[in-house]
Amino acid sequence: MSCEERESRNRIPCIVDEGIIANRRDMVRVLRDLGHVRYADKIGDEIRAEGEGIVSQVFTHEAAATIVANKRLYVNVNGFDYMRIARVGEVGAAFDLVCDERTLRLEPLSDPLRDGQVIEETTYVSAEALSGLMGAQLSEEDLAELFQDEDSDD
Repeated sequence: MSCEERESRNRIPCIVDEGIIANRRDMVRVLRDLGHVRYADKIGDEIRAEGEGIVSQVFTHEAAATIVANKRLYVNVNGFDYMRIARVGEVGAAFDLVCDERTLRLEPLSDPLRDGQVIEETTYVSAEALSGLMGAQLSEEDLAELFQDEDSDD
């Protein structure tokens, strides 16, 4: 069976440098190690804010906000309908987090191959799953704190 037949039958996509991702877990996997990025917050065609920052956290939570402040990005993928990966230049990709008319574009500025970045294996756990494991003993704020990046002490 060919890869295309398996992909069609199992509905498991293979995305290379461009495409649409709607699965929250896949969005977290792609975004969590971006590092240094250029961001642009657009509503329609109007750029409302842009700058550079470090992706400090990528998580799923039903009530927590996506926050861009002090050159740090805390991205809650639940706040977006899907993510579009688009080619930028000859070798790069941009990540558009889309919700209705709003798009948060993230363009990586760091190169893990050139910069010698070591990508740690991270286990994905949603706030809902963790709450279920803990017997719902934690508040939403407590759960959000559990997703805080241990390396963001500076």
